[in-house]
Amino acid sequence: MERQVAHSVTYETDGTVPISSIAESLLANERLLMSIGEILGDCVDGLTVEKLNVGCPSSYKLEQVAA
Repeated sequence: MERQVAHSVTYETDGTVPISSIAESLLANERLLMSIGEILGDCVDGLTVEKLNVGCPSSYKLEQVAA
C-alpha cells in the first residue's frame, strides 16, 4: 500500500532572512521526516515503512509576498 502525506513549511519573518537559514531549516525538516518511518514502525504493531520520499513536487513555485 502506498500512502502520500502532505507537509508544508511556511516562513513568516520580519525583514530579510539569509538563504542559508532557510536551507538549514529545510534540511532539518527532511531529517525529521526521514526518521518518521522508524518511529511509526516502533509505535504501530505490524507496520513496516519500506520507503520514504521527501521532496518538492515539480509544480512547486517560490513566491515572494509583499508585506
